Amino acid sequence: MTTRNILKAAAFACACMLPLTVAAHADDNSFDIGAAPATATAAATPDYDNEVTVGIDGVTKRSAVFGRYNGETESGAGLTGSADLNARGAWNGSDADYFHFDANDVNIGQGHVGPEASANAKLGEQGKWGMNFGYDAMTYTATDHFTTVFNKDGTWGSAFAAAVAANAGVPTVALGSTNEMTGTVGTRRDKGILGGNYKLGKWLLSSSFSEEHKE
Repeated sequence: MTTRNILKAAAFACACMLPLTVAAHADDNSFDIGAAPATATAAATPDYDNEVTVGIDGVTKRSAVFGRYNGETESGAGLTGSADLNARGAWNGSDADYFHFDANDVNIGQGHVGPEASANAKLGEQGKWGMNFGYDAMTYTATDHFTTVFNKDGTWGSAFAAAVAANAGVPTVALGSTNEMTGTVGTRRDKGILGGNYKLGKWLLSSSFSEEHKE
């Protein structure tokens, strides 16, 4: 902090002394300052800032506890990736177009595709129109070893129904050894958003649409 303050003070002192020196030379007519030198204009080039990451993801043992919130309940290997892409017109140009895209946790493998993936995109012309897109997935796994005498739709499982029929329609006799294995129990939500806007004079027209699917 001390060095930084000293440098600031030195630069300020030089800036204050410069006008005084120029004024002194101008008073005794020792030289003519003349016109300011011409400055070159930088070429208007688009601005890009992009990053893509790709990796390998592996799970050695099947576990609902490990994959409860990330969706990776199965053992095996897969790919994981993310991206951050940006493009817009040059700061000193007339091009006001822009584009942005980002994606995270795009996992492929372990029996799932993007269980916790998210993606967002924006494009348009600044001050005139724009569009945006969003996607988000969320996975929750309760257990990977769940048994019940019922199917997912609430009806009796085939083994339990057969046991009930074989025991004169008495359900309690069939309980115990006829539970149906339903495997992994959990939920997944996929949500998508699409929106846009357009500037019409002093008015800004905008709309948005979203859809959510849960299983």
